[in-house]
Amino acid sequence: MPRRTEETIEHKRLKDDIRGIAKICGFSFDSEIALNFSGTKDTSGEYLNERSIDVAMYGKNRGKKFMFIFECKGGKNFDGINKEVSSWESDIKKINNNKAKVISSDDNRIKDSDFKKLDEVKVCYVFGINFDNEKYKMNKTILYKRGFLAWDNDATI
Repeated sequence: MPRRTEETIEHKRLKDDIRGIAKICGFSFDSEIALNFSGTKDTSGEYLNERSIDVAMYGKNRGKKFMFIFECKGGKNFDGINKEVSSWESDIKKINNNKAKVISSDDNRIKDSDFKKLDEVKVCYVFGINFDNEKYKMNKTILYKRGFLAWDNDATI
């Protein structure tokens, strides 16, 4: 089973806001999703958590299967943005190649099949109330240039 770390109040608030948006829009959603891509297991035979997702919204619209992945940043800093985005680019390829296996999630709603044959996968970073506006603008520019999305705290209020 994936190891959980202590969650900040702001991080939880952002996740709750995203889940609320998904519910109002009628999208399927789940949170704290642990994925395995390689099939690697630990010594007790459990799949290793190779990627976690804060919140995923997914479904079908006009015959196209989509997934929005939300990564919530409740702190004041986002160091290593390029490294993290590169890691996500690699994992999106694995998702698009049908390699994702769901290990666990908060509500046990999302299934392996929800990751299969997706027409669109987008990652959106959601920055909380404590994140500096100038840093947000800089990070947003980097994210947009690489095909990712960014929301500031105003998007979730």
